[in-house]
Amino acid sequence: MSSAGSARLRSVQSWLNDSVPDSIRHSILPVEGFGYAKKAGKLARQGEFQAGRFCAQQVLSSWNVDKPIHRSTDRSPIWPEGFSGSISHSKNWVWASLAKSDPIRSIGIDTEAIVDASTRSETLEQTATLEELRTLEALELDPCAEFTVLFSAKEAFYKCWYPVSKQYFGFKDAIVESCMPGQLTIRPTENNPISQSEPSHSTVEYFVDSQDVFTVCWMTAAKEKA
Repeated sequence: MSSAGSARLRSVQSWLNDSVPDSIRHSILPVEGFGYAKKAGKLARQGEFQAGRFCAQQVLSSWNVDKPIHRSTDRSPIWPEGFSGSISHSKNWVWASLAKSDPIRSIGIDTEAIVDASTRSETLEQTATLEELRTLEALELDPCAEFTVLFSAKEAFYKCWYPVSKQYFGFKDAIVESCMPGQLTIRPTENNPISQSEPSHSTVEYFVDSQDVFTVCWMTAAKEKA
């Protein structure tokens, strides 16, 4: 890894140490170390899958757990009994986060390379409302970074809630209600299938560096969410 890459990784790890409970453990590695970024199609997808499982197994090994991570029919990971977790990939990073199910009921993580202006324009209408964009103006980020934070935060929110609810929902079925530097609050809209089931306002922690956005959302077993 280059010195610049090492510095970026240290920054992400420092953010995780400061913003996420110690009970959640992480493995985050640059894609360049796996070699699949130069491949395409099925080979690239297989590489992503294997890299994600490698990171997850690294985290499990920190508890001296050596058990396979199976895949359910919906393609989501089946974690060993007593654990919750999440895996994310971007063009730059592979990341896995796991915790014991008590105290952490569910985790959702996401990492995204900051989109360009064209991608933002093409996906904005499907992802965000005008109200959300006005809310996120308070973050004082570049518009592309701001949009990537919103996109990634909704991904993390979904990945945290899906293992609990087993309900699919889209980007506009969740709304960024408030924000402050480093943190967003997201709630489901009225037509979201999880809106009637449990208290579901969730905090999403985020970090932005020069090229990427990282987001994490979790629920505690005791309070049902955090």
